Amino acid sequence: MSQNASFLPSGRSRLLARLRGGTLSDLLSSAWPVGLRLGGAFLQLLVTVLIGRTLGAEAAGIYFFWAALMLEAGQVATFGLDRITVQSLPRVKGGREAESRFLGGIRMTTFLISLAASAGVIAYALMTRDTQALPGWWLVMIPACVCGVTMCMINQEGTTALGRPILAVLYRHTFPTVIVLIGVVLLGAHLTPEVGLAVYAFAFFLTGFGALFGPGLFRLRPAFAWPGLATFREHFKKGGPVFLASLFAALALMFPLALLEQTHPSDEVAWMTTAFRIFVLLDVLAKAVYSVILPDLSRAAEAMNRGALVSIYRSSILKGMVLLGVPILVLFFLSPLVMEMFGEGFSGGTPVLQALLVSGLVSLLLGPAHQLLLMVGKTRSMAFFSGIYFAIVGLLAWFFVPEYGAFALAIVLAIVLAIVLAIVLAIVLA
Repeated sequence: MSQNASFLPSGRSRLLARLRGGTLSDLLSSAWPVGLRLGGAFLQLLVTVLIGRTLGAEAAGIYFFWAALMLEAGQVATFGLDRITVQSLPRVKGGREAESRFLGGIRMTTFLISLAASAGVIAYALMTRDTQALPGWWLVMIPACVCGVTMCMINQEGTTALGRPILAVLYRHTFPTVIVLIGVVLLGAHLTPEVGLAVYAFAFFLTGFGALFGPGLFRLRPAFAWPGLATFREHFKKGGPVFLASLFAALALMFPLALLEQTHPSDEVAWMTTAFRIFVLLDVLAKAVYSVILPDLSRAAEAMNRGALVSIYRSSILKGMVLLGVPILVLFFLSPLVMEMFGEGFSGGTPVLQALLVSGLVSLLLGPAHQLLLMVGKTRSMAFFSGIYFAIVGLLAWFFVPEYGAFALAIVLAIVLAIVLAIVLAIVLA
């Protein structure tokens, strides 16, 4: 422990000095991609406001639920290979041809998985909706959206790995959001949940596959390459633990949300999904803050230097609290006004938003625990803790959501997330 003592802060002044030293330059160096990502997040919030005010809480609940389901399915269908891409693509030797084969194989594997995920979403739609009232074009819309989301995720990490972070944000966040925004504005009073979902699916399909002909990716041909059996096995071996972590995290949201949709009016689904979108916006901001310390965290983990790891992690918590603690508290006290901003019928979701904001504040106090697991190479632990999180959330949701609705779901998510994050920290930093 003595050899690590130099990494430990000697007091408040030392920690504040560490916070000041390098933070400004790090933030400035990543200002463009972070700024674009935050701009996209605020555009998503604007789209949510427009849809809520145009459709009203009940119809908006239908739109938000199915949009969230297709988005989560597409993200899970990456099978964790998006993170493998950003980790492994820079190490590929052999120039453009080798990079093309690597990225093309990743795309083909995830495309096939996204088709399987689409079939699952279609099956759920056929089981839960009136098949006579279900538009036939949903059978095309769902795979178009799920596959488009998956391609957006792979394209994002591919361009990041190739040193094009601005393109990465444009392909994953900005372009789909702008297309949806334009569609919602043009449709105006003619907007319905079904038409809005078609626009949503078109936005991801156009961006996900259109980006293959855009800057940064056009030179990598073929865009899709059939991987051999050995490559398939490697994909499943590397991506498996991360896939399970993503799958359990998605199920921890979608399972109780499906319970809510089946047992309560669509208004409550709209409250939950709207409040959760605000929570996600804060999560994006937190990740932007944490991104500054991740390289140092990775190097300390590689050197197995526990003292440096603890010091850097404390610094990340301090930065998060300084930059986001006050905004979260302000949002908490202004929650009634924030929910009313989405239109008539949303004010009932104020307690839901407040519960999620408290969860966000607790998460800041605990720091980037999931990123810490990834940095120290404990991907199997990521899957394990995500599975525990899903199991507890699912069990509690089964008992409380049908009876108490959206507020109970928000409380369950908040409490279980805090407990799991605390356990992760206790194990990794013990």
